[in-house]
Amino acid sequence: MSRRPAILLVSLLGALGPLLARSGVPAAVGAPSATPTAAPASAPTPTVAPAPAPATVAERVATPRRPPAPAPPDPRILVVGDSVLLGARDDVVSRLSGWETTVDAEVGRSTVGGLDVLRRERERIGDLVVVHLGHNDGASRELFRTRIDEVMAELSGVERVVWLDLVEFDAWVAGANEELAAAASRWPNLEIAPWQSVATSDPTYLYSDGIHLPPPGRSAMADLVGETVDSWVASRGPAPRKNHLGPRRPARLTQKG
Repeated sequence: MSRRPAILLVSLLGALGPLLARSGVPAAVGAPSATPTAAPASAPTPTVAPAPAPATVAERVATPRRPPAPAPPDPRILVVGDSVLLGARDDVVSRLSGWETTVDAEVGRSTVGGLDVLRRERERIGDLVVVHLGHNDGASRELFRTRIDEVMAELSGVERVVWLDLVEFDAWVAGANEELAAAASRWPNLEIAPWQSVATSDPTYLYSDGIHLPPPGRSAMADLVGETVDSWVASRGPAPRKNHLGPRRPARLTQKG
């Protein structure tokens, strides 16, 4: 193919370029320009919830709550016994000053008789009852065990029952004291106060019969009762309030026989 036509074409286009520029026609003819492609819309940015503010020390560490203070004990105390306790009656009342104390003691009273008193004196029973019985129940351990359980069943709703054990004035009494000690494992509200140990610690505490109490023994029994009550109060909370059940009534003393 001759190169001359090609050269002529190029020359012609070169000559026409200025004319085309003045007329607004594009100088070069090529493939139609492609429609501009719109940029893809960006995906929405996910919203992130703000992080919670760090907890303060007060929020992280809960303030410990104090347990509620126990209610003060009921100021009524019923004391039930036989002739041994009858001798110490006034000393016991004096040692329990501040309490509404009822002492019901009778010569020759057995545990069965004491049970009758507990049923009769329900209105005088508070959170604590003191018992000193067993001298007049005989030598049968089985019988005494049954009677102890009958008393404790009657007092099952009482917070503390203090039962003074017996001076071992005869051979069978040791068995009775063993029954009292065993009963404490069956009845969680029963506490045995060691009168046998206290009474035999000083020869001036007992008369020659080995049971009843001269003045020093009366004082010693009252101290044992008072110390046991004080220990119970200290273990549970506040001391009794005089206005817990209204105006304090005087101690009631019952003597029979």
